[in-house]
Amino acid sequence: MLHLILKHLLPSYPHHPRRWAALQQLSSLTFVNSGDFLLFTSSSICHGVGQALGYRQHESSSTYDISISDPSSQTIPSPWTSSTETLDVLITQLQAIEESGEAVLSNSVDYDTEKNNMRRYVEDMSASALSGYRDIVTRDADNKAALRAYDQAKRLTIPLLRKYANDDGDDLVALATSLDHSFFEGIVQICHDHRQSWRFQGPYSYKEADERYDLRLMMSNSSTTDSELYAHLHSSRDYETDLSFCTFLLKWYADRGLYPEGKSSCIP
Repeated sequence: MLHLILKHLLPSYPHHPRRWAALQQLSSLTFVNSGDFLLFTSSSICHGVGQALGYRQHESSSTYDISISDPSSQTIPSPWTSSTETLDVLITQLQAIEESGEAVLSNSVDYDTEKNNMRRYVEDMSASALSGYRDIVTRDADNKAALRAYDQAKRLTIPLLRKYANDDGDDLVALATSLDHSFFEGIVQICHDHRQSWRFQGPYSYKEADERYDLRLMMSNSSTTDSELYAHLHSSRDYETDLSFCTFLLKWYADRGLYPEGKSSCIP
């Protein structure tokens, strides 16, 4: 996997000898096992991108990268953290975690520590990859390759967040990310799963339904505070189907032979 990462990064640093030398040195390192390698590379990538994004946040101006207050600016180029090379590295690393993450944790000497580290790596790299693709498509809405890559990144990161960034089955990180990036598939699946889990408790359960997973609030077009939090969903479209959120949700239920609750034809 390291050769794939270096393949994307090394061409970006021809005029930065110290960075190039550091990456070359990294390629010569040996590891006892693939688990150590996966954790080390994840840590290195998160540290590098995190430092860049931190500097970008604190030193944002027209003379460096991009104005944080105007991410849709057409006159300022995208920051290097949104470059194709950087995004390829993030996606490659996340794919490696998808393939080997569980095995690495199962063989870990300090499971709790490595589990917390893995969560941080998945959260950080997912956020960086998704924001990077959003930077690109915000500036070039007709970039079909970027739109497709953005959608694929959502389909990769949301399941990883559900697996590694949850507290006792709490999918709030994955849900918040799905909402932030208008990923309809993730939103509906997560909310449906939690609704089913609550219903499984039975009619005599003391446990109340968690409104944070209530699709009815997300579907509402009213002017209430809760509904306004989801207003952006109604101006978005699903990448694969080009459906609005309401229509996508009804189709999602229909395709699975499920029936929405409630009397409204638009609210599940």
